[in-house]
Amino acid sequence: MSCGPLSVFLIDADFAVDIMHDAALIFFSGIALVSLILPLPSHLRANNSSTVLNIAWLFVGNLINFVNSIAWWDSTANRAPVWCDISEPFRPGRRSVADAVIQASRS
Repeated sequence: MSCGPLSVFLIDADFAVDIMHDAALIFFSGIALVSLILPLPSHLRANNSSTVLNIAWLFVGNLINFVNSIAWWDSTANRAPVWCDISEPFRPGRRSVADAVIQASRS
């Protein structure tokens, strides 16, 4: 199981090309983290449970993207094996849980 957002295409045995060298991902993931925290207190006071769950799940997904894009910026070495053990179980459910929370808010 691979960890981190890096995808590596092996062109030659001694040469690998990283395609995840992207500053925009770090910037917009950080902006999303801040944007998700701002409305949270008002939704907590209003007891909007589905909105709070959606904010929490989107925060976790953006936090994983943010940390992965910083940790594996210029390397494919596994520098944070514990982070991989923590973040990988969230990967398969990111979209399905977000969709479930959206459906719960409609009912």
